Amino acid sequence: MFYLTRANAILLGSAQSKKERSNPPKLMPQRSLAQLHPPEIEKWLLDLARIHRFAFTCDANGCVDWMTPDLEALGLAAGAGAVAADVIPELAEGLGFGAGGQLDQATLTLRTRSLPIAVSWIDGSVGGETLRAAILRIDGEDPHGGLPRQPGADLLESILENSPDGVLALDRSGFIGYANSAFETLTGFSRDELKGRPAFHLVASHPVLLDAVSEIECDGELRCDLACGARGGLARSLSVSSQPLILPGGERAGRAVFLRDITERQQILDQLESKNAELENYVDTVSHDLRSPLVSILGFAHLLRQDYGASLDETAHHFLDRIEQAGRTMDSLTDDLLSLSKIGQVPIRRRLIDPSPVLAEIQAELKPRLEARRTRLLLPNDPPFVYSDETRLYQIFSNLVGNALQHMGSPPLPVIEVDIFARGEEDVLCVADNGDGVLPEDRNRIFQAFQRAKASTSEREGRSSGMGLAIVRKIASLHSGRAWVEGDVENGARFYVSLARR
Repeated sequence: MFYLTRANAILLGSAQSKKERSNPPKLMPQRSLAQLHPPEIEKWLLDLARIHRFAFTCDANGCVDWMTPDLEALGLAAGAGAVAADVIPELAEGLGFGAGGQLDQATLTLRTRSLPIAVSWIDGSVGGETLRAAILRIDGEDPHGGLPRQPGADLLESILENSPDGVLALDRSGFIGYANSAFETLTGFSRDELKGRPAFHLVASHPVLLDAVSEIECDGELRCDLACGARGGLARSLSVSSQPLILPGGERAGRAVFLRDITERQQILDQLESKNAELENYVDTVSHDLRSPLVSILGFAHLLRQDYGASLDETAHHFLDRIEQAGRTMDSLTDDLLSLSKIGQVPIRRRLIDPSPVLAEIQAELKPRLEARRTRLLLPNDPPFVYSDETRLYQIFSNLVGNALQHMGSPPLPVIEVDIFARGEEDVLCVADNGDGVLPEDRNRIFQAFQRAKASTSEREGRSSGMGLAIVRKIASLHSGRAWVEGDVENGARFYVSLARR
């Protein structure tokens, strides 16, 4: 026999909170049902109780062996272990119990009174065993039966009937009161078959709809794949959402479930992901293929300078310098291409990271360049921890500080300052300089691959590959964040990266 603990009674009752619903405690197994397949049976009963307030299960002899907390709280004249006919007298006449189905008019016997009810029988095959559950709708508890009957309800039904999205309305006991034609098409169920039936009947055929029809609030959109019988059994991709139905006075009348066919959208996304994967593989292959001739170019240039340098004139040495500089630039570009292509391939492992060691490492690596340009790098004294992947965090700061050092120009007292702060549900990284700044028309373009600001000083030095900011933006996107730049050509540039804390 299965009983619910006190914690379950709070969780599955009418007063449960959203936080409690998100972390349901387990049922406490005892006796007969627990001896079969406890985990599977436990889940089946929890799913049933998540959707329906009033339900009980029977064993093969027609005895009650489990009931929901709300049903127990009504004060039944017969509790668990009693014959089901003692709870619902009409069952003694054999109406519906043996064959399953629906019992539209029956009576629920309580200690002090009786209530008119409707009963639906659900059979579930769990671990090779058959479980039988009676799901009750108490007439006095759910007078609306689906869409709330308020002024304008007929117009609302007319609008929903012509909606391309599937709409399902449940009453407070979890019985289906309304389904539009789109829902019928998407699920393969006829409306006549759905109306008046418990939602658990629908979930038994489409388990992916469990969260949407249950008492648990859905946070945003859920995506699932559903086989639609009305469309030849083809699998469709659907977005599923659910909202409570609230009457004007604030009373809850049930909930509405919405299905949207996103098959074509998902197919386009899948194609884009496939093309993107092909492009990343192509970049990876090309980058490696470029390495072989590049090594030869730089190697022969070195040998030429070493073996024949004394016989070359100034012009020849200038040409040789240009060859070596172009080779090193191409080597840097190849490295950046490989880095960009691999960012999405390796899963990010996010955790709370102290950014101080990362910044100290970058400062040490850039020390020769900072001293050569007489540039001060100001780091925060006690920065907050950042929820990120450590390798990606290093790449962000390395690229942003390197970008500032490369493109800030030659101010009288060059300074690069790093700042980290929290804003809402995200961490924000900032690298600012007092140099040339970025023109408004360049602010979006410079985050694209191979792009540089028009006023870039790197053109004279030939070192920038134009990939650093593209790498930063892609890493930000993987952290559900973004990258952008502020400032103007007179007050320097401030580059920002936001990283979501989730």
